[in-house]
Amino acid sequence: MKRNCVKYLAVYLVLIMVLISVAACGSKPGGSISEPDKGTPEAKETPGTDESTAPEETTAPEETAYDFGGREISFVSWFTMIWEEPETLQEELRLKRIRDVEKRFNVKIQFKEEVGGGEFFELLTASLLAGDPLGDIIPVQVQNYPAMAQRKLLYPVSDLEHIFDWSDPRWSQDMHEAAKIDGKFYAFYAGYPQAGFMLFFNKEIFDRMGLPDPYELQRNMEWTWDKMLEIAQQAHIENQDGTVDIWGMTGVIDLFGWVYTNGGKVITMEGDRPVFALKDPKAVKALQFVQDLIHKHKVYALTPPGDPWDWPVGLFMEGKAAMMFGEQWLYYRLADMSDDYGVLLPPMGPDAEDYCSLTRNTAYWSFPADIEDVDEVAMVVNALLDPYEEFPDKNVDIYGSIGWEGTVDYWARDLGTMESNRMLREGRQAVDFFEGYPEFASNRYAMEYEIMRGANTAATVIEEYANAAQSWLDDAFVD
Repeated sequence: MKRNCVKYLAVYLVLIMVLISVAACGSKPGGSISEPDKGTPEAKETPGTDESTAPEETTAPEETAYDFGGREISFVSWFTMIWEEPETLQEELRLKRIRDVEKRFNVKIQFKEEVGGGEFFELLTASLLAGDPLGDIIPVQVQNYPAMAQRKLLYPVSDLEHIFDWSDPRWSQDMHEAAKIDGKFYAFYAGYPQAGFMLFFNKEIFDRMGLPDPYELQRNMEWTWDKMLEIAQQAHIENQDGTVDIWGMTGVIDLFGWVYTNGGKVITMEGDRPVFALKDPKAVKALQFVQDLIHKHKVYALTPPGDPWDWPVGLFMEGKAAMMFGEQWLYYRLADMSDDYGVLLPPMGPDAEDYCSLTRNTAYWSFPADIEDVDEVAMVVNALLDPYEEFPDKNVDIYGSIGWEGTVDYWARDLGTMESNRMLREGRQAVDFFEGYPEFASNRYAMEYEIMRGANTAATVIEEYANAAQSWLDDAFVD
C-alpha cells in the first residue's frame, strides 16, 4: 500500500509539474529510431560477425545494433521514475523496454532520484553552471526553461533532426513551437502535456435543471463564452436574503488562462526578447469577461479571504456549484465526489477560431549544453519512445512509460470526458513561459487581483502595469 501511495504521488508530481496539464498537437504516435547517417554515430561491427564467420541470417543470434562501449546514460529527476519489481503490465513493458535498449546500444541506463521540490532545480542549475550536470537527460520545468535556455545551459535539441523526427506525432508540436528562442528549441516534450485549464460540470445539477447537453454544444463548436454564461445564470440559485444555494460557476481561477480561450497570449517572443502581450484587444476582452462574471453577472464564486486555495474544489464536490474551472490533475482529486461529473474544454471567446487550453506546471526534458556524445544519448532516448505493440495508440514518455493521455483517460468517468481529452490532444493546447520570468511571475498576482477586484476595468489595469511588466521581462536575466 505504501508503494502505491508513493506511485500515485509520483504521478501527481509528474502531472502538475512535468511529466506531470499550448498550437498544434499530433494524434497517433508512430515512427522508429533513425538509422545512422551524417552526424549520427555509426554502428560498430560486433566481433565474430564478418562475412566469413557469420551464421545464416535466419539463425543469427540477437546482436547489439550499436556499440556505445557500455557507457552510462543517466536520467535524473526529483521523483521515482522506475520500479525494479514490476506489478502491472505497463511496468513490465517499461522495464523490458529499458533492458532491450540497453542491450541494443550496449549502454547502461541509470535513473537517479535527487532531492525533491524547489531544491532539485536549484541543485540542477548549480550543476549546469559548474559544468558538472547531475545527469545526461534532465527535466526542465516551464518555470525554469527561459533562464536555462537564455543562459545557454541547455543543448539546442532542434539541431538533432538527423536523429529525432520532430514531425512525428510522438512529439508535442505545440510545446516545441512555444519553446523556440531565435528559431531553436532547447528542450523536448514527448506526448501530450497536462492541460492546466478545463471545465468540470456537475451532471446531476445539469440533469435536474434541464440544462443543455454541454458535450453536444462542444461537438458542434457551440460551446462559447455566451453559452457558458447563459447556463451559469440558469443554474445559479440565490435566496432573497442574498445567500446562494448553488453557484453557477467556481474554480481555482487562473485568470491568465482565459486569455488563450480568446486567441490571446500573455507573452510573445520577438527573436530572443519576451514581449508583454496583454494589451492585445483579444487579451483585454478575455480579462474583462472574467471580471464581469464576478461583478456584473455575479455567478462566479471566488475563494473567500483567508480560505485555502482549494476551497472551490470543496464547493464543487459538495454539489454547490454547477461548473468549476481547474487543472486536469483534479480528475484524481474528484475521485471521491458523490455526484457524477463531466469535463469540457474551456469555452471559446468571440475572437477565437477553436477551443484552447493553457498548459502550465509541466516539464520538458533536455540535455546539458556540454553533454558528451550527444548523438548517442539522443538515439537511446528516441528508442525508448517507440510505442508498445500492446498499446499502439498511446504515447510513450521519456523513460518508457505510457504517457499522460493514458492517465487522464483512466480517471475519466464518462465517454464525454474521454472525448474532451481527445479533442484537447488534437491541437487545442497552448503553453506560455510567463512564470519563467521571476519578477513578472511574482507581480502577476497583483495584476490579477486588481482585475478580479473590479474597481477598474481590465483595460485600465493592464495599461497601468504594461511598462513595468515589460521591464520585468527585459531585466529578467541581466547579470
